[in-house]
Amino acid sequence: MDTLILRAAAKINWALDVKGLRADKYHALDMIMDSVSLYDEVTLALTNGPIEVGDIAGVGAGAQNLAWRAAALLKRLYGVTRGVRIGLKKAIPMGAGLGGGSADAAAVLAGLNRLWQLDLDQAQLAEVACQLGADVPFCLRGGRMRAQGIGERLTRVEGGAVYQLIIAKALPSLATPDVFRAYDAIGKVPPVDVDRIERALVSGDAAAVAAALAHANALQMPACALEASIPEVMAMLDGSGARAVWMTGSGSAVLGLYADAACQQAAMERLRRQVCALFAVHTVPRAIEIA
Repeated sequence: MDTLILRAAAKINWALDVKGLRADKYHALDMIMDSVSLYDEVTLALTNGPIEVGDIAGVGAGAQNLAWRAAALLKRLYGVTRGVRIGLKKAIPMGAGLGGGSADAAAVLAGLNRLWQLDLDQAQLAEVACQLGADVPFCLRGGRMRAQGIGERLTRVEGGAVYQLIIAKALPSLATPDVFRAYDAIGKVPPVDVDRIERALVSGDAAAVAAALAHANALQMPACALEASIPEVMAMLDGSGARAVWMTGSGSAVLGLYADAACQQAAMERLRRQVCALFAVHTVPRAIEIA
């Protein structure tokens, strides 16, 4: 096998609480994350040359690209002599809190483990993933997970249901460090009841989930202070019939939860004239698929 095409799923946050600042200056987090049916396509083609990645508008090539860094790290750690050409077909918006770069990097790790015949197990791949970014370990596994620490401690959230959502991406993007600085400047944000949100998700009761999501993301308040379009988009989704509306990750994407696929599609029809990117998605059990 010389070429492999993978689909890398976006991630969402059902819950995100900030537990404090660690000694290493990273924020300790408690989150519930999930994979959804919005995918980047990652093509890996073996070469006898260096690692290359296509220069995509807004993404760039070389060391500033997380997919390139994933391949370079794996090559260095395991003494691989062959190269790879990485092609990225982006669908996951950038600067949205949807983990697009992390998803691409995770797909590169999983794909090159096969193409370079490294035979690394899940734990070994996760160790490499932790060196690339907080969301990359989750994007290797996917499904519904409780994520703690900086996101590297993952526990499967069993049971639950498939949920129908609309992702709305406000036009401006947000940089994660800026949002955390704004969080620190606010000083006191009410804690998120992550346990309650997990219990609701496991129950599969959409009404209980919606009620639990009334305060789901500790970064939402500082993100809204930085970008006025976020509360505007939240109000737009709220008016479309969503049972709950909240921000994912560090923003700027906003999520709406719908009772079923019919309600979701009716909302998409009402929202199509709005000036933002809209995606009708559902939760999925895996982060990476062979295309």
